[in-house]
Amino acid sequence: SLRRQRQMCIRDSPIAIFRINEQDNYEQNLFGAISATLDKSPKSRFTLVAVSSSAGNPSEQAERAANARNDVSKLISSLISMGMPVDRISVSALSVANVENTEVRLYAD
Repeated sequence: SLRRQRQMCIRDSPIAIFRINEQDNYEQNLFGAISATLDKSPKSRFTLVAVSSSAGNPSEQAERAANARNDVSKLISSLISMGMPVDRISVSALSVANVENTEVRLYAD
């Protein structure tokens, strides 16, 4: 099921993209994206994808992947504090060439 989710995520457009190291107000943006989605579809589930750059050597790649996972953890904490049930959140990871550093993509399904 993880593979299916990952394929779905690449094909679909994220409802939001977070670059936490560049965004001070990511919680506001997260709340807005989640609220708008739940207004339209109250039973929505959300997938957070930790995206990191595949550029550079293996240790640089590993560091970026760890940073992306840390960013996902921050977003999950924020979602839970907003009252989102944990069973409506899933997590995936992706390493791609066309990302500068790290980002977290939020998908709704």
